[in-house]
Amino acid sequence: MRELLVLFVDDDPDDVELERASLRHDFEISETVVDSPETFRAALSGNAWDVILCDYSMPRMDGMEALRSWQASGIDVPFIFVTGRLSEDVAVECMKSGATDYVLKGNLARLPAAVDRALREYAAARELRRIEAERARVIAAVEQSYDAVVITDPAGSIVYVNPAFARINGYTLDECRGQTPRILKSDVRGPEFYAGMWRRILAGKPWSGLTVNRRRDGSLYDCELTIAPIFDGNGRIANFCGLQRDVSERVAAERELRQ
Repeated sequence: MRELLVLFVDDDPDDVELERASLRHDFEISETVVDSPETFRAALSGNAWDVILCDYSMPRMDGMEALRSWQASGIDVPFIFVTGRLSEDVAVECMKSGATDYVLKGNLARLPAAVDRALREYAAARELRRIEAERARVIAAVEQSYDAVVITDPAGSIVYVNPAFARINGYTLDECRGQTPRILKSDVRGPEFYAGMWRRILAGKPWSGLTVNRRRDGSLYDCELTIAPIFDGNGRIANFCGLQRDVSERVAAERELRQ
């Protein structure tokens, strides 16, 4: 049975007990009960709640006031009104104002399902935000990378290049989208070099090597290249990602040292 930490906002102990009894069929309950603005704000700042169950009408606090305090706190948990009566217009206003759901006290059999759904929705939303934040960090890292990044589709057509690619090679994304990395190819490496590279990446394995690329202006540079396949959820190759680094100075220094 799942544990559930509940903040009850209600002035009627009997109603709280009925709600608690309804939830105990599906959850192991730990709770705190408050019924004033001061105790509610203190509870919001003091614990990591799973859900807030709030009466709409109380002598010492209005439900909408509690809703605004919850929103101001920034606590990322469901806020559900559990009330004796609520007109359709007021229910709509509560939902528009940000309440997660509402349950009538005369139909508490619906409360466990409402809480379960709210918990799942909030968990999914948190995971989505986490994924979006992670994606934003990856995008920022790629965009600001010193190394050139080029992404192609499985056939090798370019779908993305980062600013470093344009700086190193002289081609913008608009100029090379739909092209293949062969636009950088020089005649320094023979066909067997590229054939070996394709055999490995098409087999789903990363490849690294040193080659010589040709910039848009025709100049050549020594390039340290790594290409890795990117797989979709079914294990099929969806893209290839290439990392390019201009190592001309290093290669020249090594050549001079050997000489």
